[in-house]
Amino acid sequence: MVNEDALQKKVHVLDNNENAVQTVQLINVDSGSAYDDEISLIDLWLVLSRRRNMLLAIVLAFLVSGVSFAMLKPVLYKYNAVLQVGLMSVEGADSKPSYIEIPANVLEKLTKSYIPLVLSEYLQTHPELKSAPKLKASMAKKSDLITLEIKGKETESAEYRGIIQRVIAHVQADHQPQMDITKNRYERLLQKEKIAMSDLENPLTLKIKRKQLETDLLQANIQMENLKDQRLVKVLKQEFVTQKKVHHNKLASLGDEFKRLTSQQARLDDVDRLLGKRITELSGTIENEQRNRQLSVKSINSGPEAMTVLLLDNQIQSNRNELAKLEERLNITQQNQREKISNQLKDNTRSQEYHQKLVLDINNKLKKMDINNQYTQQKVAVNQSALQLGLEQIQLEHQNNLLIQQQKIDKISYQLKGLRDTQSLTSPMQSLEPVGVGKKIIVVISLLAGLFVGVFAVFFFEFISKVKEKTQQLN
Repeated sequence: MVNEDALQKKVHVLDNNENAVQTVQLINVDSGSAYDDEISLIDLWLVLSRRRNMLLAIVLAFLVSGVSFAMLKPVLYKYNAVLQVGLMSVEGADSKPSYIEIPANVLEKLTKSYIPLVLSEYLQTHPELKSAPKLKASMAKKSDLITLEIKGKETESAEYRGIIQRVIAHVQADHQPQMDITKNRYERLLQKEKIAMSDLENPLTLKIKRKQLETDLLQANIQMENLKDQRLVKVLKQEFVTQKKVHHNKLASLGDEFKRLTSQQARLDDVDRLLGKRITELSGTIENEQRNRQLSVKSINSGPEAMTVLLLDNQIQSNRNELAKLEERLNITQQNQREKISNQLKDNTRSQEYHQKLVLDINNKLKKMDINNQYTQQKVAVNQSALQLGLEQIQLEHQNNLLIQQQKIDKISYQLKGLRDTQSLTSPMQSLEPVGVGKKIIVVISLLAGLFVGVFAVFFFEFISKVKEKTQQLN
């Protein structure tokens, strides 16, 4: 239900304020927020309408103040520069760069040292100023870019830029010695590697490395040609071939001598047979002569018969002497001769065996020379291959060393190019547009503020007046 007492009081107050008599008919209705709001808005509008002069005066006062402030407010511009911390080395794309100084430390130095120092110097050169402009240094997280910023009038643009430039100069002066040392170190390394590269590219360097192997390969080639040259091989074998011929001739001579001795030995057998036959015949003759003598001795009667016996005795003695000689020759001389020939045959056989062994030894030596020649050829061929491979390896190593050296030079050059001085990306610049709140915004804000304050003031005074009226009615 609607509060009837409260509604009657509100209508009564409104009627009194308007000095008009109105009859209010109270109607019982159900409670509802929409009806209450409609009454409240009407009340508010009536209050604002009744005190519209106050509201307009306050709004106009704020508007005039805002316009005046906007007209009198100086136009400020932003003067800034971006300082980039220098790099000392860059090892690779994935590696972390090495700064001359950690950007956070540079920001700390700027904030606590270089900026106060430059501003102090600026005040000393401009004693008429009571305070120095506010120079701020800021840096984004995980960045090497530091922003230096001043807000000020366009008329003092040159001074603000000079302040920023002097701050940057202090940082650069702090970093420059270290950068010079780093650059000199890289330049010395680069010069050293270039000298090494020049030595590698010098044809004499490779020629010196190849010289010994080429000499050894040439000697191996000559040795191989000598080993394959049959004329030289024949010359080397000539001594053994000559010795072999000598021994063959000696063997032939010994063979002839062996045949001669064998023939002599065969003739001794024939002589033995002849001597045996002669001894048999002579022995028979002597026996016949002895029988004849015995017969002659029995019949000796006269001198001639005795002479015949004497002749027979002489003949028997002569035959006996000849028989003795024949027997001596058969049994002694022939045996001695036979033994002599036998010994000569044995010596001949031994000599033949000896020379045959020498010939066999020479043949083995000749075969060994052929085997050694083949083995030496294989060995020299392996040595030739090794030397040729060594030459190719030296060539490949030389090319590889050239590539490695070039990579070193490229790396140092890349690192040298990667060096970066601490620098300002651009000279201190003035912003294209003024900074801060614009004049239109100031006017709009002053208008809104005046409206808000005016409404507040209207309701405040309305509230005060109501309080006074209530107090008077209670009294």
